[in-house]
Amino acid sequence: MKITKNNDIIHTRRINEDLNIFLKNYKSENILVLTDENCQKHCLPLLPCLEERGASVFTFAPGEKSKNIDTLQKIWIFMQEKKIDRNSLIIATGGGVVTDIAGFASTTFKRGVDFLNIPTSLLAQVDASAGGKNGINFRGLKNEIGTFSSPVKVFIDTVFLHTLPEKEFRSGFAEMLKHGLIYDYKYYEKLIRYYAIHSSGNLDLETISNLVKQSVEIKQHFVNRDFRDNNIRHILNFGHTFGHAFESFFNTEKQTTVLHGYAVAWGMICALYLAVKKTGFSKSCFEKIKHEIKQIYSLPNISSEKYFDFAQIMLHDKKNIQKKIMCVLPHSPGQADKLYPIDYKDIKESLNQLNS
Repeated sequence: MKITKNNDIIHTRRINEDLNIFLKNYKSENILVLTDENCQKHCLPLLPCLEERGASVFTFAPGEKSKNIDTLQKIWIFMQEKKIDRNSLIIATGGGVVTDIAGFASTTFKRGVDFLNIPTSLLAQVDASAGGKNGINFRGLKNEIGTFSSPVKVFIDTVFLHTLPEKEFRSGFAEMLKHGLIYDYKYYEKLIRYYAIHSSGNLDLETISNLVKQSVEIKQHFVNRDFRDNNIRHILNFGHTFGHAFESFFNTEKQTTVLHGYAVAWGMICALYLAVKKTGFSKSCFEKIKHEIKQIYSLPNISSEKYFDFAQIMLHDKKNIQKKIMCVLPHSPGQADKLYPIDYKDIKESLNQLNS
């Protein structure tokens, strides 16, 4: 099983040139680009080398609504039509939905075709593109079907962040805050200072490039030690036990799509509240972090009558053990090392305090 090592992740400020050099040395000229409609319009023009090399392009609608078996089947059919084989190369160009579904399509087609990721959203650059997880949603549940398989290369260039709406930038920023809260609190504080200065959307590309690189290094610290997510990699799911439930709840109950990073931000507040109860996490520090996160992310509204339905969704989380809901709870800022069981009472209390 190939693991994406640090030297497989290329941080660049000249992505078209570096990608072109890589493709010149690749074993096949049969290249397929998988992307969504937004990235086709805004990002592919920054990669003229793909058109020059005659790459085929398959495009689907943007967003979580496309991360399903129907889109996957259309991609497989297109692969057959373009005579994709095990010497071909799939290039996923887009956000996390694109890299997730492209990686899954590549891994399963003909039992495995090489794929390369060009993440264009902040969320994909710091989280989805380099961890080796890929897949689709199924019956309203996030990432219910998928595989572990790493891209041959990941090219990260923050030039694409200029194409992002502000809400999408904030969505990715939540995963960066997560990295600080589980591994390096000074990094978290650096991120908060960055956002205070640049919250209007005025990107400082040099600074954000360095921050993205630091987040990728933190993620790889966990991934390289536990690629198949059996123990220490669980820590990267801080905020996600609640976060995935927020996403699924609003999708099924209110037919509303919640951006992943917003859901994770809310989930981190819920988890930190429980950490105060269960691990001795500082209450004053929790209140400080909660205030800082609320300054960036608008909060959800879930009526207490729906708490049980919300908890039922959490029962499907992949980290659960023997039907017990397991949640990553830090024991101090920047320090997390284990999962804790939580119950319905904990969930109700967490949701109550979220809007307090």
